[in-house]
Amino acid sequence: MVLKIGHRGAWGYEPENTILSFKKAVELGADFVELDVHLTKDNQLIVIHDETLNRTTTGKGKVKEKTLAEIRKSRTKAKSQPIPTLQEVVDELKGKIKIDVELKGGVAAEQVAELIAQNRMEKEIIVSSSEPHSLRIVKRKIPSLETALIYYSTKTTWRIIPFALLNILIFPISKQIIIRRARYAQVDHINLFFVFASKRFVARLHKLGFRVSAWTVNGKKLIKRMIENGVDGIISKYPDRVKL
Repeated sequence: MVLKIGHRGAWGYEPENTILSFKKAVELGADFVELDVHLTKDNQLIVIHDETLNRTTTGKGKVKEKTLAEIRKSRTKAKSQPIPTLQEVVDELKGKIKIDVELKGGVAAEQVAELIAQNRMEKEIIVSSSEPHSLRIVKRKIPSLETALIYYSTKTTWRIIPFALLNILIFPISKQIIIRRARYAQVDHINLFFVFASKRFVARLHKLGFRVSAWTVNGKKLIKRMIENGVDGIISKYPDRVKL
């Protein structure tokens, strides 16, 4: 079975990383929701993708320079939704759907692990990151927790395009980098940008004991190709499009 993983909830239908978006993913039958976590100035975990408020909210400035109270004054530009804390998302989704928490910055690793332990969500949450060191911190805190290496994460969407083109040109080297990082981080899963999820490479990662998800896979033809390539999960803005 290929896991349906809702990217930032069901971002194709509702504002990304909002309770509304996560509820939609549950409604659509997703197996997981993927979300992003940053730390505020007063060390609160909030669910937002960017390091600034500018793109998705009515606020301005860096998340790490704002307190939670200051961030609470902002709403999403689409549908005027509040920016949730990770605890609020856990409270809403516990027992309904599993969660893939992407760490945006190593400073959040210990706090996320503590929240997972406090909520007894070790079996319901996977922690993912492009930073192997952050994943090692989480694994050290909760050895039984499943973790995922992301290859690759960028601060802005446009940067992934030149990065992907470069990596395609040096794909044999990129494969070795991915495997080396995954082993160092002691992960269970690897979340690959879809251009790297070839049938041969997915099969190789399976032989090494890793489960593989591809992101962000939105078009029906591309979803079909990823399934044919043997991935274990598909991270999509439209989780309902993932058909076996």
